[in-house]
Amino acid sequence: MTRTALLHLGMNKAGSTTLQVAFRAYDAPGITWLQAPPFSHTQLVCLPFRHPPPAQLHGVSGAEARAQECRDARAALDRALGATGKSVILSSEFLSDFRDPADISALCAALFAHVDEVRALVYLRAPEPYLVSVFQQVLKQRPPPRALARLWPDYRARIAPWDAVLGAERVTVRPFARAAFAGGDLLTDFARHAGLAPDTLPRTARRANESLSAEAVALLHAYRLSDLRPAAAPGLVRAENKTVFMLKGFGNLRLRFGQRLLRPLLTRQAEDIAWAEARQGAAFAPEGAGGQVARIASLDALSELADAQAPVFCKWLSETHPDLAALQTPGSGPAAQLAAIVRHHLTAG
Repeated sequence: MTRTALLHLGMNKAGSTTLQVAFRAYDAPGITWLQAPPFSHTQLVCLPFRHPPPAQLHGVSGAEARAQECRDARAALDRALGATGKSVILSSEFLSDFRDPADISALCAALFAHVDEVRALVYLRAPEPYLVSVFQQVLKQRPPPRALARLWPDYRARIAPWDAVLGAERVTVRPFARAAFAGGDLLTDFARHAGLAPDTLPRTARRANESLSAEAVALLHAYRLSDLRPAAAPGLVRAENKTVFMLKGFGNLRLRFGQRLLRPLLTRQAEDIAWAEARQGAAFAPEGAGGQVARIASLDALSELADAQAPVFCKWLSETHPDLAALQTPGSGPAAQLAAIVRHHLTAG
């Protein structure tokens, strides 16, 4: 039996976390989701083979300790591959960001010491929904870039190095779109192209990284761009995360970028789009909006939406979070509203 290492190149905003949550305990005859505790898949593939490894992946500090951690991750990968006689699946969003073919070759060489074949599988999300989704994700953590161009997915730059090392025939590129999924389902599509038996699949998939409403995005955008954000302090990130989690219940419009905002970027990136569509064998299909949509013509239009939502948000707080509503100053703007809630969470711990 041919033993294979399947690398899921988890492009961000293309169901990667959903797949990882669904399959993390997957173990079937002939193939398993590789387990090598205490290391995650991302640490296994990055610490020994990315040069330099992304600093945020280290669990220790100091050059010597980090060098040892890289060696330990490599040893853990070898032990795990040697302990199972099965084909294995490794999944990480960082795999789709390997840009140096030498790093990819080093990783593949380590895998080939234990398996007969290395293949890769990647999903590509269409530009428009990708940009909306990643814009929201950035906002949850920090101020957004002033230009959408900085969020471009860089399809060719992220996939072509894998084609160069493995050969394009061993890198399966799939559209991330429900209409393109086998059976209309991401898990089923992943299983078919990963060579997994249908009767061994997880029963359900839990969606991860749920989107905020357009109204919530507007409020968060106003907060991020204001000077009302509390000064950096221990616990600030946690306080902001709690505020973002609360915002998931507010609003009912789906955010979309209008053509006035998108067209210049899509025109500049036409070659990258054409390459991606040819590589996946299908044109990108627009993502169905579902429900009501707020289509903004510019990022400045988010400020107008935020201002319009300030009294609505205050009323919503009084109905759902009366303790937080009591913190609000009558007539305060959206940035001040969120800043007051963040300060409350920061003080409460």
